[in-house]
Amino acid sequence: MSGIFPNGSDGGLAPNPAEPTNPSHAYPPVTPPTGTSALYYGNGCDVRLRPEVVNSIISELEATCDEAKYSYDVGKLDNVEHAVRYLIQRGLAVSALALNVSENLYSIALDPKATGYNDFMVLCIVPTADNTGPVQLNLDGYGYRPLLRNDARSLVARDLRVDIPLLICSWHGAWYALAPLPSQLSQIGNPIVWVRTDGVDDTNHDGSANDPQHAFKTVQYAAEYAQNVYLLGGKKLFINLGNAGTYLGFYIKNPMGNVTITGDKNAPASYIIETPNPGFKPIVGSEGLTMTLIGMQIQSPGANNNTLYISYGGQVILSAMRIGHTVPSNGYTIVAYGGAAITVIDSLTLFANFTAAAAVTAQDNGTFTIQNGGSVTMVGSPSYTYATLYANNGAIDCIGPINGFATGYYYSALYNGVIHMYGKPIPGNGAGFLASGGQFG
Repeated sequence: MSGIFPNGSDGGLAPNPAEPTNPSHAYPPVTPPTGTSALYYGNGCDVRLRPEVVNSIISELEATCDEAKYSYDVGKLDNVEHAVRYLIQRGLAVSALALNVSENLYSIALDPKATGYNDFMVLCIVPTADNTGPVQLNLDGYGYRPLLRNDARSLVARDLRVDIPLLICSWHGAWYALAPLPSQLSQIGNPIVWVRTDGVDDTNHDGSANDPQHAFKTVQYAAEYAQNVYLLGGKKLFINLGNAGTYLGFYIKNPMGNVTITGDKNAPASYIIETPNPGFKPIVGSEGLTMTLIGMQIQSPGANNNTLYISYGGQVILSAMRIGHTVPSNGYTIVAYGGAAITVIDSLTLFANFTAAAAVTAQDNGTFTIQNGGSVTMVGSPSYTYATLYANNGAIDCIGPINGFATGYYYSALYNGVIHMYGKPIPGNGAGFLASGGQFG
C-alpha cells in the first residue's frame, strides 16, 4: 500500500529538480511519508493509476470533512476549505484539559500529539483542579515547564480555577498566561503594596505581605510594579513601609494617579527616605501625580540637592512628616514648581543645622499651603541664603503657623510671588524682601 503516492512499478518517480517536468508539479516533502516513498506520476506511457491511490486521495479529503462534522456537498467546490475553517473554529487541536497529576502539577494531552514545545504555541486549557501555588505543565510527555503570569511571576493560589478556561502561550521554555490572573486583579478596592529594607526587587516578590518573602525593597520598584499589574484607574495605591530603616528615594509621576506612601505617623524619624547619590533628590513627583506622604523622614545628603521636589502639576499632601538636610546645601528643603501644589494638613517638621537656599519655595505657579489645623516646626539651627519662605512667581499660603528658629531673611517674594502669613511670625532674623510685583501679607 502506498496511499496517495504511486508505487515505483506503476510509474512513480521521485521529485527531480534537475528534470522538473518529469515528474511535473511534484512537491518534495521535508518530512518524508511513513511506510512508503514520496513518488509522483511521471510522464511515461507505463503509468498505472491504481484505485487505492485515487481512493486514498478521496479519503484524505473526506476525513477532513468528517473530522470537522461537515457534510460533503457534491454541489460545491470548496468543501475542504469549509471543513478546515470548521476545524479551526472548533479549536480541538489547540485545546485540552489540564489534568491535575499532583499538587500544582498538570498534564496536557493534545489531539494530535504535539511535536514538542514550540515557541508561539497558543493553547486553551481547562484545569481540573485549583492550584495552591506555582504551577508546572507537562505537554504530551515532553517534560514539565513553569506556567507564569503575564508579568513573568509565578502563579499564586487559585490563579487556576477548576473548569475555567485559560489561554497560554509557550515561549523560551515556559508557559505564559495571556491575560491577568485572579492574583493580579484580586485587589478589587485600593491596592496595598509592602516595602521593607530586607525586601527584594524581583519577579519572585509581589508586595502582598509585610515580610521579606513578599515585600519589595524600594518604593520605586513597588510603584512601577503596581502600575504594570493593577488596574489603577480611579483607585488609590497604598505603599506601606513595613519596618523601620532607611529607604531609597524615588521619582513617581503620572499615569500612576493617586498614591499614598506611609511609614509610621507616631515615629516618622524611624522611617527615612534618602538617596545615597548626592546628585539626586530623595523624593520627586510630577506630571499630575497626586501623592500623600505620611509618617516619614525625608533627608538630603547632597550639597546641591532639593529634598522634596514636586513639579508640573503634581499634588502632594504632607502628614506627620519630617523633611530636612543632613549636610550644608545650596538646594531648597521643599520645592513646589510649575503648577505643583504641596499642602500640610497636620504636622511638618523641618530640620537642619546647616545652610540651605530656603525652607520652602514656590516657583512658576507652584503653591505651598499650611491648612487650618496644620503647622510647621523648625528644629536645629537652619540658616537660609534666600529666605525662610521664597516665592518666585508662586504662592505660599500659611493659614497654620510656622514655629521655631532660623537665620536669614524672613521672606522673599519676587516676580508676582505671593506670601500670606495673616499676621503670624516667620522664623528668621532679617527683614523680608519684595521685588517685581512680589506681595506679602
